[in-house]
Amino acid sequence: MLTQMLLIFDLVLILMLVLTVAVNAIAYKRGTYAKMTGTGFFEALFNLGKRGEYLTYKELKLYEADGGKFIFNCYLPKEDGTSTEVDVVLLHSTGIFVIESKNYSGWIYGSEKVKHGRRRFAAVAEGLKRNIFIILLCRIELI
Repeated sequence: MLTQMLLIFDLVLILMLVLTVAVNAIAYKRGTYAKMTGTGFFEALFNLGKRGEYLTYKELKLYEADGGKFIFNCYLPKEDGTSTEVDVVLLHSTGIFVIESKNYSGWIYGSEKVKHGRRRFAAVAEGLKRNIFIILLCRIELI
Protein backbone atom coordinates (compact mmCIF):
# COMPACT_ATOMS: atom_id res chain seq x y z
CA MET A 1 0.00 0.00 0.00
CA LEU A 2 2.76 2.45 0.93
CA THR A 3 4.66 1.55 -2.25
CA GLN A 4 1.61 2.32 -4.37
CA MET A 5 1.11 5.67 -2.63
CA LEU A 6 4.75 6.59 -3.23
CA LEU A 7 4.43 5.60 -6.88
CA ILE A 8 1.32 7.77 -7.29
CA PHE A 9 3.09 10.66 -5.53
CA ASP A 10 6.08 10.28 -7.88
CA LEU A 11 3.82 10.24 -10.92
CA VAL A 12 2.02 13.38 -9.76
CA LEU A 13 5.37 15.14 -9.27
CA ILE A 14 6.55 14.10 -12.72
CA LEU A 15 3.28 15.29 -14.26
CA MET A 16 3.60 18.66 -12.49
CA LEU A 17 7.18 19.01 -13.76
CA VAL A 18 6.17 18.19 -17.34
CA LEU A 19 3.29 20.67 -17.20
CA THR A 20 5.55 23.39 -15.79
CA VAL A 21 8.10 22.85 -18.56
CA ALA A 22 5.34 22.85 -21.20
CA VAL A 23 3.81 26.10 -19.91
CA ASN A 24 7.23 27.80 -19.78
CA ALA A 25 8.10 26.54 -23.28
CA ILE A 26 4.86 27.96 -24.69
CA ALA A 27 5.43 31.32 -22.98
CA TYR A 28 9.03 31.35 -24.24
CA LYS A 29 7.98 30.66 -27.87
CA ARG A 30 5.56 33.61 -27.75
CA GLY A 31 8.24 36.02 -26.53
CA THR A 32 10.27 38.46 -28.59
CA TYR A 33 13.61 36.79 -27.78
CA ALA A 34 12.57 33.44 -29.28
CA LYS A 35 10.96 35.06 -32.32
CA MET A 36 13.90 37.32 -33.15
CA THR A 37 16.78 34.94 -32.44
CA GLY A 38 15.26 31.64 -33.51
CA THR A 39 16.76 30.10 -30.38
CA GLY A 40 14.80 27.10 -29.16
CA PHE A 41 13.53 26.78 -25.59
CA PHE A 42 15.96 24.06 -24.51
CA GLU A 43 18.93 25.82 -26.15
CA ALA A 44 18.07 28.98 -24.20
CA LEU A 45 17.75 26.86 -21.07
CA PHE A 46 21.01 24.89 -21.33
CA ASN A 47 23.39 27.06 -23.42
CA LEU A 48 25.02 29.43 -20.91
CA GLY A 49 25.46 32.31 -23.36
CA LYS A 50 21.94 32.09 -24.76
CA ARG A 51 20.54 31.70 -21.25
CA GLY A 52 22.28 34.90 -20.15
CA GLU A 53 20.83 36.80 -23.11
CA TYR A 54 17.36 35.40 -22.48
CA LEU A 55 17.48 36.20 -18.76
CA THR A 56 18.51 39.76 -19.64
CA TYR A 57 15.54 40.04 -22.01
CA LYS A 58 13.22 38.49 -19.42
CA GLU A 59 14.19 41.17 -16.88
CA LEU A 60 13.69 44.00 -19.41
CA LYS A 61 10.67 42.78 -21.39
CA LEU A 62 8.30 44.98 -19.39
CA TYR A 63 9.65 47.89 -21.45
CA GLU A 64 7.96 46.40 -24.54
CA ALA A 65 4.58 47.41 -23.09
CA ASP A 66 5.88 51.00 -23.01
CA GLY A 67 6.94 50.96 -26.68
CA GLY A 68 10.43 49.52 -26.23
CA LYS A 69 11.98 47.50 -29.08
CA PHE A 70 14.76 44.92 -28.79
CA ILE A 71 17.59 44.01 -31.13
CA PHE A 72 19.55 40.85 -30.29
CA ASN A 73 23.04 39.79 -31.40
CA CYS A 74 23.71 42.96 -33.35
CA TYR A 75 27.03 43.08 -35.25
CA LEU A 76 28.56 46.53 -35.61
CA PRO A 77 31.52 47.41 -37.83
CA LYS A 78 34.67 48.80 -36.24
CA GLU A 79 37.17 51.22 -37.77
CA ASP A 80 39.75 48.46 -38.34
CA GLY A 81 37.36 46.51 -40.61
CA THR A 82 36.39 43.90 -38.03
CA SER A 83 33.10 43.82 -36.18
CA THR A 84 31.89 43.56 -32.61
CA GLU A 85 28.74 41.87 -31.37
CA VAL A 86 26.32 43.46 -28.94
CA ASP A 87 24.06 40.96 -27.18
CA VAL A 88 21.02 43.14 -26.49
CA VAL A 89 20.02 46.63 -27.62
CA LEU A 90 16.88 48.16 -26.13
CA LEU A 91 15.41 51.11 -28.02
CA HIS A 92 13.13 53.03 -25.69
CA SER A 93 11.74 56.56 -25.40
CA THR A 94 14.13 57.15 -22.48
CA GLY A 95 17.21 56.17 -24.47
CA ILE A 96 19.18 53.49 -26.30
CA PHE A 97 20.51 50.83 -23.96
CA VAL A 98 23.39 48.63 -25.10
CA ILE A 99 23.75 45.50 -22.98
CA GLU A 100 26.47 42.86 -23.03
CA SER A 101 25.22 39.77 -21.20
CA LYS A 102 27.52 37.48 -19.27
CA ASN A 103 26.34 34.36 -17.52
CA TYR A 104 28.98 33.40 -14.98
CA SER A 105 29.46 34.05 -11.31
CA GLY A 106 32.17 36.01 -9.57
CA TRP A 107 33.22 39.62 -9.23
CA ILE A 108 33.99 42.03 -12.05
CA TYR A 109 35.80 45.18 -11.10
CA GLY A 110 37.50 48.01 -12.91
CA SER A 111 37.00 51.63 -13.87
CA GLU A 112 35.87 53.55 -16.93
CA LYS A 113 39.30 55.25 -16.86
CA VAL A 114 41.20 51.97 -17.19
CA LYS A 115 41.04 49.92 -20.40
CA HIS A 116 41.56 46.62 -18.60
CA GLY A 117 39.74 45.26 -15.61
CA ARG A 118 39.91 41.95 -13.87
CA ARG A 119 37.37 39.21 -13.67
CA ARG A 120 37.69 36.89 -10.74
CA PHE A 121 35.87 33.58 -10.72
CA ALA A 122 36.10 30.29 -8.92
CA ALA A 123 37.08 27.22 -10.90
CA VAL A 124 36.19 24.04 -9.07
CA ALA A 125 39.31 22.02 -9.89
CA GLU A 126 41.86 24.80 -10.20
CA GLY A 127 40.96 27.16 -7.34
CA LEU A 128 40.75 30.91 -7.77
CA LYS A 129 41.85 32.39 -11.10
CA ARG A 130 42.15 35.91 -12.46
CA ASN A 131 41.72 36.81 -16.10
CA ILE A 132 42.21 40.19 -17.69
CA PHE A 133 39.41 41.34 -19.97
CA ILE A 134 38.50 44.49 -21.85
CA ILE A 135 35.97 46.52 -19.89
CA LEU A 136 32.71 46.65 -21.77
CA LEU A 137 32.58 50.44 -21.65
CA CYS A 138 35.50 50.49 -24.07
CA ARG A 139 33.52 48.35 -26.52
CA ILE A 140 30.51 50.60 -26.22
CA GLU A 141 32.66 53.61 -27.16
CA LEU A 142 33.13 51.97 -30.58
CA ILE A 143 29.43 52.33 -31.24
